[in-house]
Amino acid sequence: MLSLPQMKIKVEYEIRKIGEEEVLVSHKGNSTNLSRLMVLNPSAAFLIRETGDRSFDAKKWGEMLVERYGVESSRAESDAEQLIAKLKREKVIE
Repeated sequence: MLSLPQMKIKVEYEIRKIGEEEVLVSHKGNSTNLSRLMVLNPSAAFLIRETGDRSFDAKKWGEMLVERYGVESSRAESDAEQLIAKLKREKVIE
C-alpha cells in the first residue's frame, strides 16, 4: 500500500481573527509578521485549527471535510490537495 507523505503546519503559524476574517499569520515570540498573512475560508481554517501540530495528508484532510461538510470524498480530497499545494507554495508546511 502506498503511503502518503505526512506534513505539519510550521509551529510559527497560527490562525487569528482580524475583523470578520480568519487569517493565518507568522509569528516569532511576541512579534507577528503581517506581511505573511493568508486569508482563510471557513473550511481551510477548520482543517488547520483541528489539525493543530499533528501530522496530516490530503486523505486525512479529505476525510475531515467529508465528516464536517458532507461533501463527496473525491471533491473533498481534491480541495484538500489544492489547499496543501497553496500552503506549500507559501512555505507554511514542513
